[in-house]
Amino acid sequence: MEDNFTFNVSISTQSYHGKNTSWNTTTYLKTNLTVSEFITKITKGHCYCYVFNDFDEVFGQSVKTLNNFLYSNIISIDIDDSLIEMKQYVDTLSIKPTFAYTTPSNGVKGFRFRLVYIFKNKLKGVEAYKAAYNALINKLNITLSDNCACSPVQQMGGNDKAELYVSNIVFDDSILNNNDNDESAIKNNIIEKEKKNIIN
Repeated sequence: MEDNFTFNVSISTQSYHGKNTSWNTTTYLKTNLTVSEFITKITKGHCYCYVFNDFDEVFGQSVKTLNNFLYSNIISIDIDDSLIEMKQYVDTLSIKPTFAYTTPSNGVKGFRFRLVYIFKNKLKGVEAYKAAYNALINKLNITLSDNCACSPVQQMGGNDKAELYVSNIVFDDSILNNNDNDESAIKNNIIEKEKKNIIN
């Protein structure tokens, strides 16, 4: 894995123990991070959202709108009420995420976790993000009970007690294109990869 790969993501200025119950007061700052730094922020209870027209200042909910959305290098997919635990679920996926983590509600009504796919390319604009999100869902051939993450203004909570799956794969967005040989396309378009690690 090339440790110098970085991307922008908006990280909450607050950290939370357990589930965030005060989203309306959560504020964010655009931050440039490596994959490992991003994972550390999440496991310290920080929330995240994507990149908005924020003038490089701390921003709140009024800025986090569709009109202000600029881009994301990330697609997040929420898996709620799964009958199998996260690591088993990831094993069934044709495209493994960059990392996955259990959310604070895990175990309340089945297994709950978030799949996080990081791309070297920026997904610019609302329509491009939604198209990429839907293409990835189709590639994975999964059905979601909660599709809120299709909106680029969705904010995602961290979890200071998360279980983690980490592959450290960063993708080229061409894996989202139709291809008769998906396995070959995935291998050819991974720009960073290291041996799969599972961290408890």
